[in-house]
Amino acid sequence: MAILLPMTFGMDTISALLFLMGIYQGAMYGGRISSILLNVPGDAPAVVTTFDGYPMTQQGRAGYALTLSAFASFVGGTIGFIGLVFLTAPIAGLALVFGSPEYFALMVFALIATSGLVGNRPLKPLIAMLIGVIIAVVGADPVMGTERFMFGFF
Repeated sequence: MAILLPMTFGMDTISALLFLMGIYQGAMYGGRISSILLNVPGDAPAVVTTFDGYPMTQQGRAGYALTLSAFASFVGGTIGFIGLVFLTAPIAGLALVFGSPEYFALMVFALIATSGLVGNRPLKPLIAMLIGVIIAVVGADPVMGTERFMFGFF
């Protein structure tokens, strides 16, 4: 997509989005082909396809697995694209009213929700997240450039 992105600069918005969507869909489906036929995922999202796709290939149903993957990729991509077109403006408007308290609350919610996904030992991921947060707050602020917890060292 990055290589073909300059081709969209002269296009109107809808044509450019459709062009980029086609490139993305082709890349996503291309990763599924090797996943189904060879049990070697072409990209990270295709790993799950190896669980069902390759066993179907071993049963002699590779064409059916490829067809299912293509159809599912098309339907999911189309729903995602429609969501992108119609929800981008409202979500961007909502993001513009977010301030520091809202971002903080969103971050705390994400950390708590992530720690809740683990099984019966939530302390270990909680400690790992706290260490990650401590490391993340040291250094220059990416937005304002202010130094945080650097103690005079660059």
